[in-house]
Amino acid sequence: MGESGRAEKRRRLLSARFTVYFVLAMCLFPQADYLEVPRLLKTSDPGLRSWSG
Repeated sequence: MGESGRAEKRRRLLSARFTVYFVLAMCLFPQADYLEVPRLLKTSDPGLRSWSG
């Protein structure tokens, strides 16, 4: 739950927060396909946590 005291009510495969970050990442790498974007992010910053959960 965030500072506003609100949280997503439904459980989805991808959270709303992840979806927003993914869309922003797609803007950073317009030449990449959907599956390549997370790989590019992960390889660009070794400090990022694992996408697998």
